[in-house]
Amino acid sequence: MKISVIFLSIIFLALSSAVDGSTGAVDGSTSAVGGSTGAVSSRRRASPQVLTSPGHFQGHPGDSITLPCSIKNVGSRRVNWVKGTSASGRRPIMQVKKARRKFIIPKPYRRIIREGKLGTAGTDLVIHHLTPEDTDSYTCSIARHRVTHTLQVLEAESVVEEPSPYIMVVYDPPTMRAYVVEGETTTLSCEANGHPAPTVLWRRQNEEQVLSEGPTLHLVNIRREDAGYYFCSASNGVLDPQERAFYLQVKLSADVWVEAEVSKVVVASEERRALLTCQIKGHPKPKVTWYTDEGPVYNDTGHYFFSKDDLYYLQLENMTPLALGDYKCRAHNEAGEDSATITVEATPGPVQVLEASPTSTYGLYNITWEVESLAPVDYYFVSYNQEGSSEVERRTVSATPQINRSGTHYTESTLVDLTPGITYHLTVRAVAKGHLPGLPMEENFFFTASDPASAHEMSDGTWNLLKSALTVISRLPKVVRDMQ
Repeated sequence: MKISVIFLSIIFLALSSAVDGSTGAVDGSTSAVGGSTGAVSSRRRASPQVLTSPGHFQGHPGDSITLPCSIKNVGSRRVNWVKGTSASGRRPIMQVKKARRKFIIPKPYRRIIREGKLGTAGTDLVIHHLTPEDTDSYTCSIARHRVTHTLQVLEAESVVEEPSPYIMVVYDPPTMRAYVVEGETTTLSCEANGHPAPTVLWRRQNEEQVLSEGPTLHLVNIRREDAGYYFCSASNGVLDPQERAFYLQVKLSADVWVEAEVSKVVVASEERRALLTCQIKGHPKPKVTWYTDEGPVYNDTGHYFFSKDDLYYLQLENMTPLALGDYKCRAHNEAGEDSATITVEATPGPVQVLEASPTSTYGLYNITWEVESLAPVDYYFVSYNQEGSSEVERRTVSATPQINRSGTHYTESTLVDLTPGITYHLTVRAVAKGHLPGLPMEENFFFTASDPASAHEMSDGTWNLLKSALTVISRLPKVVRDMQ
């Protein structure tokens, strides 16, 4: 009987243990699920390990080198790279941390990356463009674990690099055109340098025969049949030849020709001066005269002639609108005559805004400005925006035709819709005939749109006085207006 009781007790204890173990498994499972944070925390607390052994590295100037630092259990800790030893002075040079399963550089060290000297590959340190100053020890550390490498930058070997193939040619005359009077001598030049050293050959157009070899081609006792194109070809056997064509123009022994340096001269209205240049050749020496549509130009106040060699100049001073237009430099001798035309135009000066005054209509303001311009003003670009706002309103205002053709002063106005009580920034730019824009305004114009409704409650005299005061304030510099 005792044996049966003992046997039953043993069975009971075994069943209880099984049930408790099952419950424990469930509880343990729950603990594993609910306590996943604890498991992660356990992994975070795992001590990091530096798996890389110390090493000695060598490199040459200009090379890049990678110093390894393999780490296990980085977690959220930061990996630091330090240059130098306690004896030579330690200096932090790079830091790496792990975020979202990848390594990133903290902000204080990103500037170093942008400079291109240092970089990273995971937790490894990459040093670019090695110099002798990079010779030192480098320590990678995390927590209390570290590894130290030594880097030696070897002296640069005396190696003369072979330059890349190239050809560079300087031409004379640079215009690639030569004007020669019959019977004279001239020289065309193609000074070529390169690697390998190039050879220069000269040929005439549509001819295979080589006229000359070398940088210069001398032509003596030139005849009219020598006129035409002459080609110089520079080749070094590696690159494609560089070939250019010179044009030789031969004039008869008794001849004349004229060429303007530029066909158009644009004058700033503030300067009111211009210099016109013509190149004139001929034999016998030609007589030179300057003309406008009104007739010959005389050497007097406002017009000055002078010359140097075959260059002839006309200096215009104290110009008026009547000085704009076409000028001809005409040369003639016993062989005939030739001429060239130079057009003189002008750009307007900077606009000065006079006032921004309210009208009897709420929110409608009259903007008035003036400008000096030698050329007739065609239209104006008007732009304005609220102070501090990037939204700019733009419009084009046609200019009022000028009755006095010799006048240079223009006054114009336009109406704009503004919000009372708001400060605005206004700019105006004049554009002359031919779409020639003038200079921008020299000073910014700020003004505060007043409320015209309040004017109806004042006498006419008081309102006029207030408008004058607002106009004066609007033309004050911004710093002064801010003090109001």
